[in-house]
Amino acid sequence: MVSCLFRQPAAFRCFCVLAAAFGIAGCSGGNAESLYKVSGTVTYNGKPVPNVSVIFNPEGDAGSGRSGTAITDENGAFSSVTTHNPGDGVIPGKQTVTLATIAKEGDSGDLGEDAYGTGDASELPFPTKYLNSTESDIHLDITSSGQTVEIKLTD
Repeated sequence: MVSCLFRQPAAFRCFCVLAAAFGIAGCSGGNAESLYKVSGTVTYNGKPVPNVSVIFNPEGDAGSGRSGTAITDENGAFSSVTTHNPGDGVIPGKQTVTLATIAKEGDSGDLGEDAYGTGDASELPFPTKYLNSTESDIHLDITSSGQTVEIKLTD
């Protein structure tokens, strides 16, 4: 019966189109990993750190996973961490947290140390060690969705 089906050109073309469609749908970027919603605050010397990007960098087994990012408001608070889609959350597990500055209106849009170009760390609202994951001393364990974290920066 199947061999008869493929002798008909229209049926064969229909089969090929359907097979291709199902193949593409199966590989269309669907994300099987679970993500946890996280919120929190960033402070430096007890004062809020506004308008910075907070980057959650997965460690260990999850280390090959994609980083999640959020932006603090004027009170140093963040609530909408994005890994793949806006506000979808962060990969669970151990994370090294880094920070990046957000370009001011009219700037080139670069983030991090390069946004300053001059290398003048006095313009950063936090110590330079938080710009990269090898120097950052902020390590969090994201264990549940809805978790609230306090990120306290030190010199």
